[in-house]
Amino acid sequence: MSCAGSVPRFMGIPLSHAESTVPFSLRSLAFPLALACVSTPADAATRVWPSSQCPTTLQACIVAVSDGDRIEIATNDEIDENLLIADIDIEVTTISGGRARLAPGRNIDLRISATRPGKTMRISRLQVRDGRVQFYHGGTGTATFEASDLDIEGSPGNLTATLRFTANPFNTVNATAYNTRITGEPAGINNGLLAFDTDGGTMNAYAAWNRIQRSSTTTTSGSGILADIEGTPGTSGGGTIRLFGNEVRGRFARGGIFLSEGIGSSTPVAFDATTVGNVIICGGVNAYGIGQAAGSGTINTSIVNNTIVDCARGITATRWNTGTSASRINGSVANNLIQTSTEGLTFTTDLTPALAADNNLIDAPANSATSGPNTIFASPRLVARVAPRLTAASPAINAADANALTIAILDAGMPALDADGLRRIKGARADIGAYEFGDRSFRHTSSARNTSGHITSLDDASTNDVSTARVLPTRIFANAVASTEPFGVYYQLPEWTIYNENVSVPIASGLAWSAWVPSAASGSFTHQGDSSNTTGASTRIDNVATNSLPDRIVLVAHNWTAAATYNPHHIGVTYTGSGSSGRWNILNLDQATLPATSGFNVYSQSASPNAFRVAAMAGSQTVTIDHPLINGVPCASPHATRVVAVPGSAPVSSFDFDYGESTGRWGIFSPVPYPIGTSFNVVIDPAQVFECRDRIFAHDFD
Repeated sequence: MSCAGSVPRFMGIPLSHAESTVPFSLRSLAFPLALACVSTPADAATRVWPSSQCPTTLQACIVAVSDGDRIEIATNDEIDENLLIADIDIEVTTISGGRARLAPGRNIDLRISATRPGKTMRISRLQVRDGRVQFYHGGTGTATFEASDLDIEGSPGNLTATLRFTANPFNTVNATAYNTRITGEPAGINNGLLAFDTDGGTMNAYAAWNRIQRSSTTTTSGSGILADIEGTPGTSGGGTIRLFGNEVRGRFARGGIFLSEGIGSSTPVAFDATTVGNVIICGGVNAYGIGQAAGSGTINTSIVNNTIVDCARGITATRWNTGTSASRINGSVANNLIQTSTEGLTFTTDLTPALAADNNLIDAPANSATSGPNTIFASPRLVARVAPRLTAASPAINAADANALTIAILDAGMPALDADGLRRIKGARADIGAYEFGDRSFRHTSSARNTSGHITSLDDASTNDVSTARVLPTRIFANAVASTEPFGVYYQLPEWTIYNENVSVPIASGLAWSAWVPSAASGSFTHQGDSSNTTGASTRIDNVATNSLPDRIVLVAHNWTAAATYNPHHIGVTYTGSGSSGRWNILNLDQATLPATSGFNVYSQSASPNAFRVAAMAGSQTVTIDHPLINGVPCASPHATRVVAVPGSAPVSSFDFDYGESTGRWGIFSPVPYPIGTSFNVVIDPAQVFECRDRIFAHDFD
């Protein structure tokens, strides 16, 4: 058996923080752990701990499972155990609706011995305080290690709060660290809070959307993210390091990200490293952004579209003092946004004859590297150093080398997304740096000033006098004012409006919506219904951004301007077909006939931690969103569209986002219980969350 609401998996990693909850009869977001279960494939067993399946300790439960089993932890109590997971295919996670907590000082060790190669170990949704999580392959063959959605925190002065993956001679580790938060202090100069290291083995690592934070404000030795690849006599070693969309904050003397060949070995080894879309905020002097150092071997590097601010040096490529003249760092440094106090680029000349640097934006007093002709030397004009997104006046906008970005992400198999987990290209060209400029989120509240009858007018620079804006609103329960009316949008010069589809029903004062206005680019379009694509209750979307892509996060809104037709029904989306014939469809949830000429605003993007699908538990009325960006943030404005698997399977109604003051959690509430097969596509805009939460950037304007 497997408990309902388990995190969906995509390419072996969870898609989101979002979790469905147990049924609710009130608009309350209490946060219990549920034990409702549904069947799972027969080839893998799921054990709930503690339960009759695992009645004693969690460690005893781990020891008792078989290859391929999954353990779901179902307790809010601290787990006062060290966990050793050895020589078995296993997944350990927390049951839907929570995150299990180890007692302070407790560790998780996952190990493969010499006799058990070829194993896969996964852990997710766990909290560790003043303890380590370590994956170690000591045998031969290949081991697969995955860590996702962990919360690892060290108190000031504690040096153990780390996540580490280790490969040894004659073996290979395929390692994934995804959407994990680590706060702590490196244990020493050659250590990192998130570390991938080898001693003659092969490391194939993918680290994406992790959040790394120093726990103190002074400069420390070590790194935020470390790849330490070393050779040993008689081994080949090496591997591939891929770092994407990570955020590193704090003063790390080695570097927020540090890539090393031969830090403690004279045996040369070569590895490939692709570093794309990462954000490093050093917070002061004596700290580096992205560091690279070679000893006797070679680093083939691609450092593209990263943002590095408030550091002493931006990107370095140097040789270890004990290194040889044969060592090399080759590749490309392109489209990076670098704002530093000492040097932007620091390259050792004879080490880097084949390391090209161009199309970077550099705001620094000096550079010790040759910069290509497309380099921009200017202020990047950021929102703030603590949130280095671009303002509308930034010279980084539309200034990137699209070929360099495309090659980097395609070669490394990375998504076309920015550091916020939103679309990568939103204008004529990609922007320099990790963040892409152009999307807009804001909160709209109806009032006597902006509302007349069934219509309320928006007032925002992204929509005023912009007839081509594609507005997608989601209702938010606020001010104790509720509505269950279907609504749409239309443009009436000079503004966009939200209107009730039932024109006889006025919009009450105090109703609130979160408005999502994506920039005009691939993934943002208007769908026009006609007799060829509309039948009965639904209309079929035909667009390259959605066709044959069932995992896409799709949002829709009825656009009266596209076709002057009212549709007084709640709408959602469903996916039909398979393979090349698979299509997304917009439909009336109650199966009422959809006017054939109806028009819709559509938004589509790949899944990320900030764009995800969350399932509703059948019979519940609330889906809780457990997401670190919006937890405890009542001013957030998330966006959602309902997804149905079986159209017309049960009564449908409206939904709205609701913030639980007592729990600090957002939820998606329905006046009637959700039928089976209901889920939601959700988009969270980190820029909007920062804007509403951190309005004053004292001494931090760019």
